[in-house]
Amino acid sequence: MSAALNLQYPLLWNDEAECAMHSKHVLEYGYPKVHGEKNVVYPIRHPNKSLAINESTDAYTGIGWVMFYYGALATKIASGFEDIYTQTLFLRLPFLLIGFIGVWMIFKNLSHFFLNKREYKIARTLFFILLTLQIDFALHLREMRYYSIIIFLLGLCIHWLIKYRILDKRRLGFYLVAQTITLWLMYNTFAPIYLALNIFLVAFELVIWLREKKIMENLMFSLPAFISGLLLLPIIFFFDSINFSQQTSELHNFSGWVYLSHLKTTILYFVNLSYGWWVLGLGSLILILYLRKKIILRKTEFTLLGLVAFGLIYFFLINMVPHKIFTRYLIPLLIIEIGILVFQIIVIYKHLTTGWFYCLILALLGTFIYQNQDNLKGRAYELTHEYRGRLDYEIPFLKKQFEGIENPVLATNYEECSYMYYLDCKVVMGFVLNNREEDEKTQPDAIIFRKEWAWNYEKSTFDPFFKRGVKYDEYRLKVLDYPYNNIPDLSLPGHNHLFQTAFAATEEEKVVILVKKP
Repeated sequence: MSAALNLQYPLLWNDEAECAMHSKHVLEYGYPKVHGEKNVVYPIRHPNKSLAINESTDAYTGIGWVMFYYGALATKIASGFEDIYTQTLFLRLPFLLIGFIGVWMIFKNLSHFFLNKREYKIARTLFFILLTLQIDFALHLREMRYYSIIIFLLGLCIHWLIKYRILDKRRLGFYLVAQTITLWLMYNTFAPIYLALNIFLVAFELVIWLREKKIMENLMFSLPAFISGLLLLPIIFFFDSINFSQQTSELHNFSGWVYLSHLKTTILYFVNLSYGWWVLGLGSLILILYLRKKIILRKTEFTLLGLVAFGLIYFFLINMVPHKIFTRYLIPLLIIEIGILVFQIIVIYKHLTTGWFYCLILALLGTFIYQNQDNLKGRAYELTHEYRGRLDYEIPFLKKQFEGIENPVLATNYEECSYMYYLDCKVVMGFVLNNREEDEKTQPDAIIFRKEWAWNYEKSTFDPFFKRGVKYDEYRLKVLDYPYNNIPDLSLPGHNHLFQTAFAATEEEKVVILVKKP
């Protein structure tokens, strides 16, 4: 409910619209081509404007293509509707559904390691309550982006591992094929979690070998990690992935100090906006109980250790991304964190009376709700009201202005893909000026310059459009000139997710649109 209500609002923001445009190009060309008939879809902000473009095919190689091919299905369905909100609903719905399936698979497979039905019922209730309260997770799960696909593929990996490696070892062949395909898809969705899974799977087999000394069996069950890597070599060469990583690291001056800063950012996120303190506190208590021999390592405890191990592997890997750490990179960690917390509570539950157990749960929920009350209130409001961002006002306005114009052209400095998708027009300049020389030769029918993105390039960049004697009328819309239509992050001071429509308090704060005079 938290993720699904009002799914059609607001219109797709920058990152979602980029996915929609690449998905549209998949339908038109068979792959995410950068240069389309009207527009250039290229979001990489880098001095090298050919970075992440395959020279021979003009394919975009800045990120894996799974979300674009999956998005092509959503784009095809959405194209059957005229209403922009019905389109938006069907663009997001397939991503939300696959995310739901992934969440359920993760819990259902982990539930094999509870000792009885009582533990299972407690864990199920806690898991979904804690997940529902985690607003960041819900906001990302509903996006037309790779986040929900990651959760689905993570659920699949866990399913194959538990069902065909731990519970039943008789179908080795099926496990090898299924896990290899899933890992291959994971890399082509989001590479960091692929690396984390591979390290975890190999480490898991190493631990089993130390206990059971069945080296051939362990080697066989390790094969998906190695086979998927071999199968990915053509992709890595085609995408020129090593060069891409090197150039982005150099651009952002990535270093050990930057890495430490990223670690600090991630830790503070989990402490301030998630269940970090509780995970650390309960983990310390369990360690003390274990050292005092109050806890025996059984399947529940071993599952907890496995979740902690995978969480730590991903934690240390994801902070190696060279640029800013956004919440989107932490989505897998959010659900793993909740899994860890649930298993911690189940382990401690055995040592508590019923009264103390309920006190623990009330304290957990109470402190989290108090700590995140503003976000929870905001999300409750958003679920019961229609949030509309700046694009929700700009798109209908521009549609009306472009009536009768055969091939309308818009100049803007951000969220260009949103205008491309909804208006089906040519959009020039954009965020990264990827086609500046050609774009300056055009004469836009409308111009939108977002003041908060002036740090990227100044408004004077648009001066060539005003030096040809063409006149523009100025229109001011009542909505706030906010940097984004909306963004799912809750940890960007000053630029956080908005839970309700923000209107301008002054003329200066209004969205300004310049429309070419007839």
